Amino acid sequence: MRNEKSPIGIKTEYTLTLRNTLTGKRQSVRTHNILTTYGIYNLVGHLPYYSNGYSCEVSGVYFGTGSGTPSATDTQMFTPAFSAGTGDANVKRSFGDMEVISENERKFNVTFVIPPSDTYSANISELGLAGGGHLYTHAMIMDSEGNPISINKTNIDELTVSVDFYVT
Repeated sequence: MRNEKSPIGIKTEYTLTLRNTLTGKRQSVRTHNILTTYGIYNLVGHLPYYSNGYSCEVSGVYFGTGSGTPSATDTQMFTPAFSAGTGDANVKRSFGDMEVISENERKFNVTFVIPPSDTYSANISELGLAGGGHLYTHAMIMDSEGNPISINKTNIDELTVSVDFYVT
């Protein structure tokens, strides 16, 4: 029997790895995000006993150069720079299998590899997962102390964005 008062916890962790394709030098950073209202509706629509007609297909990553505090009501990046996803044959997307962390915790992963290109170049400070043209998550890139930073992706850099979702 389902306990309708049990809260659901969701945590998302991004790992961004920038690799210079000429020198092989790597830069990595981890950050967390906020789920947007659209992302929450999509998640709820895929839980048993609920149906809201939304699709939860993660089809791309949005990148921006803006600053601010992400909010659940966000519908786009503060300052959009570019997006990368299934519409580009050069962008690789993969989904990991659901992993059991504990009796009450599950984890799944989606990873995007964005190739070196002038199209995908910017001094990135924000990002988010998207589907169907809608922003599901919104994150600012932060250092280990929680200060905003940016990653300068140039036309010779490959960027891997790995997103781990933890659901309790």
